[in-house]
Amino acid sequence: MDIPIYYYALSVIIGAAVWFWRKSWSSGLLAAYLFFILTETVLIRKIGVTTGFRPELFWSWKVPGLRSEIYANILLFIPVGILLGVKRGWKGIPIATGISLIIELIQLVSRRGLFEFDDILHNTIGVVMGFGIVCLYRKVKRNVV
Repeated sequence: MDIPIYYYALSVIIGAAVWFWRKSWSSGLLAAYLFFILTETVLIRKIGVTTGFRPELFWSWKVPGLRSEIYANILLFIPVGILLGVKRGWKGIPIATGISLIIELIQLVSRRGLFEFDDILHNTIGVVMGFGIVCLYRKVKRNVV
């Protein structure tokens, strides 16, 4: 697949702009990473290759060949959970779930992906894992200091 590098450069530029504008490293990283996710899940995809709506929950768990996609969705959103956990605490979980829903809707409307409730679930699992890392870090830091 021929991936336009300018999407990734734009991700860095967006992150740097938000970092300087908000005076917050976590906001800049979050903006850059969210644009990276948008690039990976929508912008670099061809229109109409895999499209539609898959409302059945847990359907992807029944297909052995989709395990790597399940793990990729979880791993993709762990940094979102970390960054939103730093910025918003537990309130970052529903925010990130909303972001995942928006991505799925963009995929459906733009015909650049399959809208799946499973993806939203897997992304949210990644967010919760990322938030758990933040909580664990804060607990360890509290006990060490």
